Amino acid sequence: MKSVRPTSSPAAPADSYYRKREDWSGSSGKLNISVFVFRDTNRSGRYDLGDRPLASVAVEMRSAGEEVVVKQSNIAGFSNFEMSTSEEASLIQKPGRRTFEVIAPPGWVVTTGNAVQEVEFVALAGSVAGLICLQPPQLVGLAPVLSVRATLDLASMGGEDLDLRRVQGNTSPGNDAPFIWQRQRQGRGHEFSVRCGAGHFELVHGRFARPVTVGSFPAHVGDLNADREYAPDVGGDWRTIDFESAVQAGIGKIPNGYAGMGWDNFVAVDNAFYQGEGYVNGTISGRMVTYNGSGHPAEVLHENGFDLLGCHLTLGWIRAEGELAVIEAFQGDVLVAVDRVELSALGPVWYEPRFRNVTRVRFATEHYWQFIMDDLVVRV
Repeated sequence: MKSVRPTSSPAAPADSYYRKREDWSGSSGKLNISVFVFRDTNRSGRYDLGDRPLASVAVEMRSAGEEVVVKQSNIAGFSNFEMSTSEEASLIQKPGRRTFEVIAPPGWVVTTGNAVQEVEFVALAGSVAGLICLQPPQLVGLAPVLSVRATLDLASMGGEDLDLRRVQGNTSPGNDAPFIWQRQRQGRGHEFSVRCGAGHFELVHGRFARPVTVGSFPAHVGDLNADREYAPDVGGDWRTIDFESAVQAGIGKIPNGYAGMGWDNFVAVDNAFYQGEGYVNGTISGRMVTYNGSGHPAEVLHENGFDLLGCHLTLGWIRAEGELAVIEAFQGDVLVAVDRVELSALGPVWYEPRFRNVTRVRFATEHYWQFIMDDLVVRV
């Protein structure tokens, strides 16, 4: 509150502006007690350099005689529960024991071993909210279950089963078990849940062998076709386009020529600009990502042809969870490949089509929602 003193009055003593508190008997403020949720990129069970806040994860708070309260983590990773002994609208108004539980999304696991935490609140007069925690909730790490997805072009692949074979791997902390996979099959689709660390694999179908890289996120290779030539990940100069310098300000259309490529309807943006969960959860490096402007199709091009190894794709908004990305690759005017990849706003899928010598790749979504792309790997 601003105080006003007549200009003609004598100067007030300095200590009148900086009074020390003498009465600590009450509290009239409020504050948040928070559970911080993060993406445990290296699955170490610790919040390390390279880990990132995870948005839109549900956290339950339970206590005896009270209704269960659910909060979602915000784009900074905090699920906030307001506490105050003086504010009737606060969620926590009195001392007692409360249980906080992080509800892992389907396909995710808690890596820190503390999905459920018991927290004791006690009264303390003179504190901001009148309540304090004896031990505030500890941060909680999550990581996606690693998997490899593929569909089969039946005309070229025949009826043989698809298998996954490990070629070379780097076991990650907490994932040092031997290579084990479990396959699920539905029509042309195959999914392998991989219980091991990151590494190099092959999808094997008779004499056909197609490389795939498993990193920190689930992988999708698209439609396997024995008649198609796939780009190898060795030889040549592969470039990772991270969009950090794509525009001058925090948002803008990506201009043609950026990173030596052509761009149509791709917008680069700071991941916090829209306050969207997918924009934050889909960031792999730095702060900038790209998305399809107004949810409409977008293309990356090079008239002389280029190889596209892969990119990370995430859904922009969780209210469209399960939206399908449709990716079409062209050589001139000839359509050479069409893939459909299910997206999530909770985190990326590593889409690895290994397109060889294409001139443009069109990215769209079935219902015209925004997708997020980061770390696109190409070579010209």
